[in-house]
Amino acid sequence: MALAARQLEYATEYKVLDHCHMESALHCLAEAFLDEPLLKFLNIPYQATADILRPRLHTSIEQGLSVIAVEGDRVVSTIFCDDNNEDHVPYPNEQQWEGYWQPVFDLLGKLHGESVMEQAMHAQGLKFYHLFFAGTVRDARNKGHLRQLMRMSLEVARKKGFDVAMVEASSKGTQKACRDFGYELAHTVEYKDVPTLAALHDEKIELFLLKI
Repeated sequence: MALAARQLEYATEYKVLDHCHMESALHCLAEAFLDEPLLKFLNIPYQATADILRPRLHTSIEQGLSVIAVEGDRVVSTIFCDDNNEDHVPYPNEQQWEGYWQPVFDLLGKLHGESVMEQAMHAQGLKFYHLFFAGTVRDARNKGHLRQLMRMSLEVARKKGFDVAMVEASSKGTQKACRDFGYELAHTVEYKDVPTLAALHDEKIELFLLKI
């Protein structure tokens, strides 16, 4: 009976992100974000990460695009997704952190700007579903949560009428998962080729696309 109770306590539910799990999902993403070599190198504070993510998560909840793994009331893994076809409008508190985030924006600008495959798909008028960031809290990693959420995210994308799923993968685990799920490598940028990130000479980011 005690064993059954423990199993029930830690049972994992996979679902679309809603408002009641917003803050827990934010903490999950911020913790994972700040463990990234790039964010550690840039020494980006937690509040800068929260201010960037919180309004975007609100928008994603309204759109019904992000997915989470929940154990009890705690979000242990999240894939934050957004509609890449809408123009970005700066959110409150965003501008005060621009100095921290500019190297990241430079990296992503180079990744997308140099991708011939992505540009060709945009020229076809295809609708992009953007897997913006995936993260798992430290004590729940290596348990298959992100792979389950990747499956779920593609189901959400299909139901919402998207044509292409897009991932910017900076970790080896995410890069491997994208290949396993059939994503096609569209472009690679090595951090050493971005002047502000040249010290991270062993790191790279890969852009993956998948027609769905």
